[in-house]
Amino acid sequence: QSSNATLLSELQQIWKTVDPNVNETVVKCVIEYLRGNDAPIGCSGVRYVQRPRTVLKSEVCREGQGTIVWRLGDIIASTPSVVSDKPTNIYHLKYGDSSYRDFVNSPAYRNRPSLAFVGANDGMLHAFRIGYLQMTQDPRAPAKLLDAPGAETNGYVGREEWAFIPKNAIPYLLWYGDTAYCHVPTVDYRTLVVDVKLDDQWKTVLVGAMGFGGKELGGFSSSVFVLDITDPLNPQVLWERPLPDKTLTLSMPAVIKVRDKWYVVLGTGPKDPHGATFSATSIYFFQLKDGLLVREIPFTEANVAVGDLMPVDVDEDYSDDAIYFGTYGGPTDPKGSFWRLRLRNGQRYLEVSELGSSDLSKAMDLSGFWPKGDKSLPVFAAPAFARGQGDALWVYFGTGRFLTGDDKAFGYDNYLIGFKDGAWDTKYNSSPTYGKSDLVDTTSSQVIAQVLLRKPVCICDIGGCKTEWVVYETTGSMGSGVSRGWYFNLGREILFSQPAVMGKTVEALSYVPSNDICEFTGRTNLISLYYESGTAYFRPVVLSPLATEEVQGQPGKVVLLPKVSLGYGSPPYGNPFQTVSGVNPREYSKLVQVSGTLVQVRQQVAYKFRGRVLAWVER
Repeated sequence: QSSNATLLSELQQIWKTVDPNVNETVVKCVIEYLRGNDAPIGCSGVRYVQRPRTVLKSEVCREGQGTIVWRLGDIIASTPSVVSDKPTNIYHLKYGDSSYRDFVNSPAYRNRPSLAFVGANDGMLHAFRIGYLQMTQDPRAPAKLLDAPGAETNGYVGREEWAFIPKNAIPYLLWYGDTAYCHVPTVDYRTLVVDVKLDDQWKTVLVGAMGFGGKELGGFSSSVFVLDITDPLNPQVLWERPLPDKTLTLSMPAVIKVRDKWYVVLGTGPKDPHGATFSATSIYFFQLKDGLLVREIPFTEANVAVGDLMPVDVDEDYSDDAIYFGTYGGPTDPKGSFWRLRLRNGQRYLEVSELGSSDLSKAMDLSGFWPKGDKSLPVFAAPAFARGQGDALWVYFGTGRFLTGDDKAFGYDNYLIGFKDGAWDTKYNSSPTYGKSDLVDTTSSQVIAQVLLRKPVCICDIGGCKTEWVVYETTGSMGSGVSRGWYFNLGREILFSQPAVMGKTVEALSYVPSNDICEFTGRTNLISLYYESGTAYFRPVVLSPLATEEVQGQPGKVVLLPKVSLGYGSPPYGNPFQTVSGVNPREYSKLVQVSGTLVQVRQQVAYKFRGRVLAWVER
């Protein structure tokens, strides 16, 4: 009872920063409303709990009757993450870490239930049980859905197991039940689930951020938080921290390992959800185990926010060598760069506490992509990496930002860019800056091939599934390669999801916004390019009739197209791809998230590669 009284007192003090007239009755009413009670007893005169949420069941389920309280808040920018009995990392395979192998093979790990985590604008990170798929010997029912590995029942599937409210989201929840409520972002972003070693013990942790939520209010602001979900049904809050500059946590946190220490890294965000106002820019390193701010690195680029960060272990020695990221300006002031932050100097790894601005360098100057060179292009999405010939490190990223509807109208072209970073060629101690003149324009390059085989393939999209004949096997050549890198002009398309590399193909989703006020959303394109040439490969990678075009006057010859339309919808923030192996070892399916819908894309590898583990797959 005393702890409950303490909680009521703390909430009252927080909500008084929003409305000085908040009393204990208001606090109790708001708590009941947040718990799902649509008409709390004794609260008829409290304005903050009057917004009705009761809907007809028939609006949710075709056969439903009666009414139901719609308790879940709106989900706009949050992308789900999952914890299950499958390892979240590959340290045991890539580095031979026997302690990690023991951890992921332990009974507690192998038998834990699968949960999906998603943030919502009711101020909560929700954890839903999604079940365990067990194969059977019955051809009429080859699989069954169970509560967890080893379970015999499925009554808990779909149940919400728990929810977490970050302290910094609490002030904004006072408005959630107000009749004037429209949309106030609170916990409106992505989460990252990763296995880490803390104090010599392996843990599974969830790293989350309020993202668009948490514009500074009464001393509270957007925060990053870490939960221990080693036992997914009994989470433990490790820590929560707002950024020192009180900006939004739109820079998706990266988890890095430097020697035997683990950190959460993110950068300054915009000051408002529209991404229109900015403060001085910094990169922040928090100790993963307790949230201690170990280092802040300021840099000189003004009026920008930091995009998603991605670390890379260049020499594969179980310690990250660098972090790559972009920056972006406002919708009416296009600007941005692509940066490299070194975590080592030559052969010596630096202590995070000694990192400084001198370790930060511009990897790609984007001013050359602007017609007059007086501005540059925004970079929001995290990059991807691959190993090329001579063990060169290839880096891939796209330009563009899409935070609000204001970003639909912009007056510049965006690009998908791939380049070899010479910073890692010799002694790991150089920091070159590249520009447009170092790269080859591959936008108009055509790859023509002779068709050897066509075959029927089941094609599934938002409209359903059907069988279509596609070009399956061709013969041809790639032509000459590029020296330093390439760029592919997207025109008035936006790239704000992370690219991915598989089988020597770099893939990305570009968004084509609609300027038609009668059209609800735009369209998404899938771009597939050979990783070293920046052109289509001479063998079809995407198994679709839209992936090739017949050459007029040359029977049996086709043009391999670098871009395929996935139809209406927009990509998510972060990684939009999930790969599923096929029956044929050369084929696989890629599940692509477009506006909350999974689109299945049938593909085949461009190159018959060996099963070599790559550094950038693990996160």
